[in-house]
Amino acid sequence: MRLTKEQRAEIRALWATGNFKKSELATQFGVSHQSITKIVNKPTEVTESSVTVPITEPKPRKKLKFAFVGSRELSDPSNEAEAEVFFQVAYTCATLGIGYRSGGALGADYISELAYRTALDEGHENDIEIYVPNGYFRAESSKDNPLQSYHVIPNKDTYEYRKEIIKSIHPKPSALTSFAMALHCRNVNQLCGDDLESNVDAVVCWTKDGKTVGGTATAINLAGYLDIPVFNLGANTENVLNALEAYIKEN
Repeated sequence: MRLTKEQRAEIRALWATGNFKKSELATQFGVSHQSITKIVNKPTEVTESSVTVPITEPKPRKKLKFAFVGSRELSDPSNEAEAEVFFQVAYTCATLGIGYRSGGALGADYISELAYRTALDEGHENDIEIYVPNGYFRAESSKDNPLQSYHVIPNKDTYEYRKEIIKSIHPKPSALTSFAMALHCRNVNQLCGDDLESNVDAVVCWTKDGKTVGGTATAINLAGYLDIPVFNLGANTENVLNALEAYIKEN
């Protein structure tokens, strides 16, 4: 749905009152949460005659935050080369100061977590959030994850709302066990934060041949709904790497 100039102005006015959440405005105006974010963050539109002094101060560089998710298959020895690429991408993002969200699982989660741990040990500070279904969750049951101290359990008060989101995007939610549902629900936090209002700027993931399958499909589908770009390194890797590099430079 394309909003009129008047509707965008109304959204900014309603947001300014402090009485509405972005999710409420998205529902009211029939647009995505990400669209509301873009509208309320954009300066108020002005007419040409009202502009008297041009803005000369440089725009501050945006602090990016990415969600790193993906298949457990990435930890399989047969995918060693792909795992190394994924590690290097995550490590580069960490050294650039790009914030990190993930889910603490085996595979792509663990590999990117190890990359950020490496960068952290080298002195690169970052905003790190790793959402897990419970306090016992580990990629490998016998040992802690590289960033175990950064693992957090999502706010229980939003669980039912997150379940409704999963039911709307999962192909067969009735087949999910309670634990599987909790795993899928924490994907919502990986993209939207604990407050469900703080979306990541992009999703970096890996699935075999770039297919939208498994638990990663939840993150990919939700990102599509929220207009969050997805860079799947399991597809045409070189092209995806070039696109990701261009995105970082532009933002």
